[in-house]
Amino acid sequence: MLKVNEIFGPTIQGEGPSAGRPALFVRLANCNLSCTWCDTKYTWDWKNYDFKKEIHSLEEIEVVSKLKELQGEERDPELIVITGGEPLLQQETGLVHLFQLLWSTFGRIRIEIETAGTLAPGLTVRLVDLHYNVSPKLEHSGNDSRRYNREALESFVQMAGWGRASFKFVVQNKADLDEIERDYVGPLKMPLESVFCMLEGSKDSQNAWPKDLAEEIVRRGWGISPRLHTQIWGEERAT
Repeated sequence: MLKVNEIFGPTIQGEGPSAGRPALFVRLANCNLSCTWCDTKYTWDWKNYDFKKEIHSLEEIEVVSKLKELQGEERDPELIVITGGEPLLQQETGLVHLFQLLWSTFGRIRIEIETAGTLAPGLTVRLVDLHYNVSPKLEHSGNDSRRYNREALESFVQMAGWGRASFKFVVQNKADLDEIERDYVGPLKMPLESVFCMLEGSKDSQNAWPKDLAEEIVRRGWGISPRLHTQIWGEERAT
């Protein structure tokens, strides 16, 4: 069984290396962090949201059936994104079985997991041919020391070397770039081609990149990720 918040699509992947590609999404429940600017607090903030209303216990085959219904019969999905919350909280309670069912139903489609990088994928999950969109949280997220797990991050850096992980940092200003370099890219030796910066935009989905900040990111050899879903739909929930 999986704790699921919502299943939606077809839409687009709005962020990271697959930005703009057609995708279906499975949003899982619960998170081990609490970012001040989080735009999916309804997956974990049970002081302000109703757990019974937001969260559904579904068998993996039910998740696949819903995705198949959403996609329709015309074509198989190109991409399925497992997001949250923090999906790796459920890595031992159904995720691997879900992946197996997805591939047996749709063929070898691309599957991405979006994670904060605080939990290392277990051996079983690591052996599955997934792509990890890792979004480590910086100081401005408001989280405590739980946001930084070097051992977990090192496992994702290793997978980035295999082309199976990328790193996506939410930034507000140049000081954030210095923090990324000091605490992540430098000491962990992250491959530069795997590093992306994304502008924090919870208060203004149409926020444009400051030119000087974008130029500094390019100078460091990192990529820039859009937030296409907020540019198109704002902060509107998928369901």
